[in-house]
Amino acid sequence: MPINDNYLSVNFSQFNKPKSDYPSRLAEFIARDIPRSVRLLDVGSGRGDLAKALQQRGFDVQIADVNPQASSLAGPKFKFYEIASDGTINVGSDQFDVVLLKSVIEHLHDPYPLLREIRRILKSNGCLIVLTPSWRHNIDVFYDAVGHVQPYTERSLKLTLEIGKFSVQHCRAFRQVPWTWSTLGGVVVRAMSGLFRFIPRRVRRPGLRFLREASLYAVAVKL
Repeated sequence: MPINDNYLSVNFSQFNKPKSDYPSRLAEFIARDIPRSVRLLDVGSGRGDLAKALQQRGFDVQIADVNPQASSLAGPKFKFYEIASDGTINVGSDQFDVVLLKSVIEHLHDPYPLLREIRRILKSNGCLIVLTPSWRHNIDVFYDAVGHVQPYTERSLKLTLEIGKFSVQHCRAFRQVPWTWSTLGGVVVRAMSGLFRFIPRRVRRPGLRFLREASLYAVAVKL
């Protein structure tokens, strides 16, 4: 995972990732899969936008990141844990109901030390939620992001989590465009998905870019 002092300030700058209501919308989507008020650890919290949105929805959120700067970016409302270079997190076992791993696993040559640590800190039957770029939808842009080293398909992500001793409840392609999350939106996506790949790479507007650059969304339970 990138640990340069400038990584978060540059990668999460207003120019590269301007603030929007997307974290709030994504938090509401994630909340469909987990009960409110559970204790949740956001691993790879970055600027803390998603952690803040989840906290506002009643989740007891704590954060962890390999970059200590993430603590100051997220603010004093969050207990922060630094992830060591070997993937360990200085927190007791069986502490969390849910661990969120958004835009992290693709930065790891070997994901298993971190997955092993996540299993340790999750309670019995605890839930792991993973979001990562879909290689099939991002072949031409995957390595544009700093620190991307390991792409995933639906099959390879599912197998990776199973090898890490998680039971995968579902793993599917996921467009980071809120209108696609409704039942009708899903029908439209299935009907038009073949056309989305023709959206030019130079288009940077999130509402169009993320129709082309789909992610994977997986929910798994600790075995």
